[in-house]
Amino acid sequence: MSGMPVVATEAGLLALLREDPASRVVEEGHDATWVRDTTARPWRAVARVEDGSPAAELLQRAYDADVRGEDPAALPLRYGPWCSTFSLASPDQPPRNGDL
Repeated sequence: MSGMPVVATEAGLLALLREDPASRVVEEGHDATWVRDTTARPWRAVARVEDGSPAAELLQRAYDADVRGEDPAALPLRYGPWCSTFSLASPDQPPRNGDL
């Protein structure tokens, strides 16, 4: 997707998710990792997460925390609510992937 915004920093990634926390998630795909709008049909990419960037490292830390069963509130992001997705950590969100 030529011209698609690229996010590389943790702050930039979190800012994109906070613009519309009820409908934005990060999704890992086979070709790239995207911030996407879950309410648009078909889904709409908002930005691409740069591979190897601090934003991508935050996603890995959130995934690792979920695998270890750590408190998702310890990080600003959490793995879930669906497989290969990440969302803002919030007490009013559905349970982690493993709890669904």
